[in-house]
Amino acid sequence: MAKVCLLVCTYCPSHESEREALALRCLTSLRQLKTRYKNELFLVAWDNDSNDYFREHLQQQSWIDRLILNEDNFFDFGAIHALSLIADDLKIPYVIYCNDDIEFFDFNFLEECLALLSTEPSVGYIRLNIFDFNRLPIYDKDSSHPDRDPANSQRLYNWISKAPVHYKPIQSDGQYQYFLTNMHWTLFPGLCDSNVFTKLCPFRDHRPLQDLEGYMMTRYHELDLGTIQLNGGVCRHLGTTNLSMRLKHRKYPVISWEKCRKAIDAI
Repeated sequence: MAKVCLLVCTYCPSHESEREALALRCLTSLRQLKTRYKNELFLVAWDNDSNDYFREHLQQQSWIDRLILNEDNFFDFGAIHALSLIADDLKIPYVIYCNDDIEFFDFNFLEECLALLSTEPSVGYIRLNIFDFNRLPIYDKDSSHPDRDPANSQRLYNWISKAPVHYKPIQSDGQYQYFLTNMHWTLFPGLCDSNVFTKLCPFRDHRPLQDLEGYMMTRYHELDLGTIQLNGGVCRHLGTTNLSMRLKHRKYPVISWEKCRKAIDAI
């Protein structure tokens, strides 16, 4: 039986070759992760009406356990609800959400993270994206360090409470180092309890992307759950500056929950 349901949300329109190149790198890394964990990991691809070449490429990936090809762009709104409902239907206890501009570089973390999360009832999820508390200037968005990682940095406060990020190491005899922290929820990959993840989903009409992530951040904060950061991470955000700025400045439409639910029910 699968222990984790991972869903990757893809969108590669014909005019964005740069985005498609990142998505192909993402899929290559996910194939390695699936190869490592086999039936322990149930892998879903949710595609938001990509170009014909990319959709054909997805159909050729036999390692994907469930492929959902949509004729509309539901953004991440459709994908998070599909992940919640599929995990619930298959009784999979943990989930990971992944956008198509993420690349995994470590493929041995699941057992240790699952064991840790099962012993921390006051924690909702483990952040998996690259971040290092021992090298904070590299991942601090407000840092002027010449080696700062702009695609993977963040401001060092909780976005909802506005409290500075605090952290303390968790004793572990395993391969990885972990920190217990007050970091907010994010849609960068994290290993999350399926029941917690479902509580973060709006299940009603909502705007996608930053608006959706903000809603989920607020819901996570209301649950009063802590966060664990796997120090150093196991994946990275590949997004370029141009792509990231375009996502931040465009106003996206409200996505219909009814229409999205019909697409999910048709799976």
